[in-house]
Amino acid sequence: MRKLAIAAALAVAPATASADLLGFGVGVGVDYWNAEPDGSTAYNGGDVDLQDDLKLDDSGEFQGWVYAEHPVPLIPNVRIERTSIASSGSNGEVPVATFGGFDVDATDVQTDLELDQTDFILYWSPLDNLFELDFGLDVKRVSGNLYLSGDAPGGGGSETLNEDLDGWIPLGYLAAGVHIPGTGLAVNARTARISAGDNSLTDTAADVSWTSAFGLGVRVGVRSQSLDLEDVGDVTVDTDFSGTYAGVHYIF
Repeated sequence: MRKLAIAAALAVAPATASADLLGFGVGVGVDYWNAEPDGSTAYNGGDVDLQDDLKLDDSGEFQGWVYAEHPVPLIPNVRIERTSIASSGSNGEVPVATFGGFDVDATDVQTDLELDQTDFILYWSPLDNLFELDFGLDVKRVSGNLYLSGDAPGGGGSETLNEDLDGWIPLGYLAAGVHIPGTGLAVNARTARISAGDNSLTDTAADVSWTSAFGLGVRVGVRSQSLDLEDVGDVTVDTDFSGTYAGVHYIF
């Protein structure tokens, strides 16, 4: 009878329990982020405002992540994140004569801005129980495109601009969390930041999450990105994207 009771208990125990005891952990998740754009972009010395001039809309995007942790000292844990930003605008204006191929003021401008990011994070976890603390290095790959098309006033013809953005940016990484015992609830925050040379970038998020005994969970939070990038192509990006997100995750 005792053996039967032990077998039954093991059968209903969450799969995460054995992994936690051994110090291993794997998690995956996906969120929907409602990001509002703000700031400007520049080319050939002229800059335009993303909202006032280009009329960019809010960007509703998915962000995904996966991590793997282990108990081996000195060897870092690994986390990979993927964020895609795509925002469009119509009926905009480019009032700067030196902005790209717009050699005259262009009106009725159609704009497409894509900004994809992949983060490769190596981190250590000196605290990993009710209180969590992670620190390490985030190497961010930024790639995207800025496309503008518009008609010059007075029948002066059409103007277009099509510029790619591409670069690698190393950032310092810091994350912290607090778990409420017996509830599955946790409060989490993280930030990645660098300011070096012509580039500066800050990526900050905070959320409240709930994880069931079987590993499935949900979270809601807010994320803010501030990007001032001059070494990712001919286009300079000085933008902010911020807004709330909600998602689901599974912890193995």
